[in-house]
Amino acid sequence: MRRAAGRDPGGRPGDPPAEGRDYDEIAKTVLYVYDVGEKGENVQRIIDGLGRFAELGFTEAIGRVKGAHRPDPLRLIGVAGHPGGRRPVTAPGERPAA
Repeated sequence: MRRAAGRDPGGRPGDPPAEGRDYDEIAKTVLYVYDVGEKGENVQRIIDGLGRFAELGFTEAIGRVKGAHRPDPLRLIGVAGHPGGRRPVTAPGERPAA
């Protein structure tokens, strides 16, 4: 089995390299499934869940949006993710409301 160059062979998988890199400078990423629900009923659950990951030290979240083939889930995430929840979100192919 090959080991990554510069990796401490005694370390555990996922440990920072032995070169002295500060752990706090490393981005911690979580994989997440964004399921807002049919009418947005899960938006608060998503916000709370991401908040719990942030409390654990995760700094980024990537994932997929369940139902992303429809514009509504994307619109709900865009509005809920913006301070004040008022950001107008336009789905691909749609025109902004006047």
